[in-house]
Amino acid sequence: MSPRVSVIIPAYNARESILEALDSVIGQTFEDWEAIVADDGSTDDTAELIAAYHPRIRCVRGGRNRGIGAARNLALANASGELVALLDADDLWRPQYLERQIVHYEEAVAAGQDVGIVCCGVILQGPEGPRGCTYPETSFTLAALLRHNRIFVSSLVPRKLIEQLGGFATDCLGTEDYDMWLRIVESGRAVVAVREPLAVYRMGPGTVSTNAAGMARAMQATYRHALERGRLTARERAIARSELRWQRLIELGAEAARQRMQTGRLPVGGLLRAAPLGMLVALGRPALWVQAPRLFMVSLRGVRGARARLPAG
Repeated sequence: MSPRVSVIIPAYNARESILEALDSVIGQTFEDWEAIVADDGSTDDTAELIAAYHPRIRCVRGGRNRGIGAARNLALANASGELVALLDADDLWRPQYLERQIVHYEEAVAAGQDVGIVCCGVILQGPEGPRGCTYPETSFTLAALLRHNRIFVSSLVPRKLIEQLGGFATDCLGTEDYDMWLRIVESGRAVVAVREPLAVYRMGPGTVSTNAAGMARAMQATYRHALERGRLTARERAIARSELRWQRLIELGAEAARQRMQTGRLPVGGLLRAAPLGMLVALGRPALWVQAPRLFMVSLRGVRGARARLPAG
């Protein structure tokens, strides 16, 4: 018989973290699951470590490295569960993650909701220890989700819904989950927010999300997809276009900082090219008028990770 839940885990050169992630799945209080790890062309021994680790964990290999979206799609193609639970190879679940998520899913379905996503609170784990928690909104609108992704990747989704929506995008490296959340909410499905910290996000310098320019490019692709699908209202289109410009400005700023660090010179040409876009973005974001002097000094110094301190609205 098929398991209730298929755990989908993309992995690339993940030998340092994958077994701990798998242990957090094996330790779940809910036991009707399978786990599929999609090895995305690893050059280390990730696949070998997984191969005989646990009878309900399978490793499928995709050949060359194609990115997180393609790896998730490969794992999905090998999944048989009614529900899919997403887990990244460097993150963890608390023991009651699946049990609590499924309880909330079943309660919402029993109440007549067409559930598309069940998300939860997240513990932020840095190299030195916990850095607090972040929680999802109590309710989600598409307009709010376009402004900011409050849904952590470790979420529960009906498998057939992901398949119906065409699987994960392969051109949004680092925002594949966000692209899927937008498509699910666009389709009219409900988001169930569990206000418990059931997942652990391990923050580190090697994660995809620490590449500011790359993340900004992925975000731009995500917003372009949303606009191209043609399902947004006029207000939602305006939000998506505004966020698209903002992410382009972040990309230009990150590239200017990188050039400053590499050459030791102020990239005057790049800053001048970014100036008109900066003025346009600032007109819609009053907080930038206060933040602009500090952000300018950050770009001059070439400080890494500036994006993490930029104002959200």
